[in-house]
Amino acid sequence: LITVFSVSEDGSVLSKEGFQPTETQPRGFNVDHSGKYLIAAGQKSHHISVYEIVGEQGLLHEKGRYAVGQGPMWVVVNAH
Repeated sequence: LITVFSVSEDGSVLSKEGFQPTETQPRGFNVDHSGKYLIAAGQKSHHISVYEIVGEQGLLHEKGRYAVGQGPMWVVVNAH
């Protein structure tokens, strides 16, 4: 699971918005440079999942799932 939180304008209050099921043992994840997509790597599933970050609450909508080999642990996003 990935837990989605919101932070108040002044950074003083953290509120839980929801949970997103994702890959088995999500070892690493990252947000792309546009802030529109989150990529999660499942160390035990051997896949990554790509999510669109939706709305001000930042809820996640799955866009795709891809096999990447055994034990992915990190997600690095390169700008082109």
